Amino acid sequence: AKADHKTKAVEQFRQAMALALADTSEATRVVADEVMATFTADEAIGVFAGVPPEGPVGRANERIVIRAYTAAKRYDDAAARLDALVQTAVDARERADLLQELGDVYQVADRADQAIRAYEEARKYDADNWITQNNIAYLLSDKRGDNQAALPYARRAVALKDNAFTLDTLGWIYVGLEQYPLAIAELSRAIRLDPDYALSYYHLGEAYRRNAQFSEAADVLKNG
Repeated sequence: AKADHKTKAVEQFRQAMALALADTSEATRVVADEVMATFTADEAIGVFAGVPPEGPVGRANERIVIRAYTAAKRYDDAAARLDALVQTAVDARERADLLQELGDVYQVADRADQAIRAYEEARKYDADNWITQNNIAYLLSDKRGDNQAALPYARRAVALKDNAFTLDTLGWIYVGLEQYPLAIAELSRAIRLDPDYALSYYHLGEAYRRNAQFSEAADVLKNG
């Protein structure tokens, strides 16, 4: 009976992922997260990585396997499967989504250069994806230390999606550029939009500290 329940769960997850792929990238991530909350990474690989079904459900199955490989830190396996899917992408939207996920895999694997290349390739097919823009900005700034190169990506991300994540990235880049009043303005706005996003408090506190506003820095860091 337990095996029957697992088989039904696998089929339901495949169908849910197939529907999500036709909807949005966010829907795809939600289904993948549910799979990984139900199975361990090794369990998910075991039940999904066999002979996949045909058609859209087969592609959906591959996306689940890729997430499982990433969770298991088998980054090369995840990247290889993504590369294969990219070659057979049905449209620009799917290709951009796959390339963004490839960038995510490389970012988690701490391979910044490969991640940037994948994100840049994704931009060719979807120039208005704020997550891709924000991730490139983060990698250029945090991993390469090239804040000047990161700045236009961060500004573009904010223009596309004005939220705590994009504002935090932009504010931290301004800190790196020693433009502290601009950093303080953007990071303060990030906190107002999402008071629970703790990283912005650290970044704002650091902006105040580097600008010799020590009292303000202490207050922000205590609140954070």
